[in-house]
Amino acid sequence: MPIEIQNFKPSLFLKQVSTLAVFHLREIKVSSATSTLKSQKSKMDTILSSPVVKSFLAGSFSGTCSTILFQPLDLVKTRLQSSVVMDGASSSMLRTFNNVVRNEHILGLWKGIVPSISRTVPGVGMYFCCLQTLKNTFDCHNPGPLQAIGLGVVGRGFAGVTLIPITVVKTRCESKVYNYQSLVDALRKIYTTEGKKGNN
Repeated sequence: MPIEIQNFKPSLFLKQVSTLAVFHLREIKVSSATSTLKSQKSKMDTILSSPVVKSFLAGSFSGTCSTILFQPLDLVKTRLQSSVVMDGASSSMLRTFNNVVRNEHILGLWKGIVPSISRTVPGVGMYFCCLQTLKNTFDCHNPGPLQAIGLGVVGRGFAGVTLIPITVVKTRCESKVYNYQSLVDALRKIYTTEGKKGNN
């Protein structure tokens, strides 16, 4: 005997089915997004746990701190060197320091900080990263004196040669001889007026 379904409304049935389908799709999307986030987090954890990445980040952080702290001394050193080259006259460190503060105010001591950070932060990071890579490559985790010197020379040489263009801009910005608007402006002007060799 057939069962009679009373009060059956197809539109209401379809609405309930579509609501359930949307709910399940949302659950699938949420679980998919959660698994994607977990996967990305595990990838980031893997990357950050690498000794090479840790060395780069530690070097970059220390480079930032030392650059901000010692920029005034670096600027005074550059001004002393440029005064001897340009004028042939030598000056004392304190006199140069006072001249900078008097003529350019206290913030003048940090002139050239952007090129300095642009050079030091990746430079120190590259140096430590290169040291760690060399130690891993040559299985030399407890180097002797000569090995340590060799590793240091290679790491420092690599970072120094790579960042020579930024070093040129940094020195020129600190010297007060050149008036560049920004790091990019300095690189562009040096390239257009002096060619590729101007940044070496």
